Amino acid sequence: MKFTRVFFVGILVVFLSQPLMAETVRVGLEPFPPLITEDGGGHSIDLLKAIEKGSDLRFDITIMPYSQAKDMLREGKLDLIGHTPKGKETQDFYAFAQDIDWSVITILDIYGLNKEGIAEGSFRSLEAYGAPEGNKEFFSEMFGIPVEKFVEGDLEQLLDYLKAGKIDAFMFDRASSMYTIKRLQVPNVHYRMLSDIGAGFGVRKDDQGAYLKNRMDSAIQSIDIQKALQGYYMFISQPSEGIVSVN
Repeated sequence: MKFTRVFFVGILVVFLSQPLMAETVRVGLEPFPPLITEDGGGHSIDLLKAIEKGSDLRFDITIMPYSQAKDMLREGKLDLIGHTPKGKETQDFYAFAQDIDWSVITILDIYGLNKEGIAEGSFRSLEAYGAPEGNKEFFSEMFGIPVEKFVEGDLEQLLDYLKAGKIDAFMFDRASSMYTIKRLQVPNVHYRMLSDIGAGFGVRKDDQGAYLKNRMDSAIQSIDIQKALQGYYMFISQPSEGIVSVN
């Protein structure tokens, strides 16, 4: 009996020392078409489904603004959020979160109705910029533009603001922006590449987050990324500047 009790206690200690991770992972994703669409589809959703098939991870996905996803991750109400700009978020973000190792390359562009206004030598002097919710601090820090100059909204709203003259330009991912411009058939929108950024997933900066990060990093290694994201790559192969085609 003594040996049995010691053995049981030893197993219990080992079990309790491991980070507890529920089978279901709570996920908050920002609309990021065509990678993540507002109806819960997209290439990145296909990627998560492929991970589910090859592992015991199950993803409970909610589509929400990026700002909300970050707040809920900070509060421990989410386990995984995306897409995060890998290695380029704000210092505040990395105080409570960390990136997983994987990311897909995205192109950050600036969009405007005036080619000269978005040129390299003048875009930092515009009066008003647009950014999807939760991104203004990131863009402000990245380009040295006062955060007060940014107006937030979804991409449809930003295009309406641009047409109405409420903003001079907006910044965001190329695939998402071009996808929306084509869908809404907005003509004569100029674009210029600002940077390439890895888009990935973020987890909390704690033991459970580290445990989930390791599981995600391992699971993604077994996925055919080219197959899962094949419909996405056509967008990032566009010229570095030009007018968005709506045909």
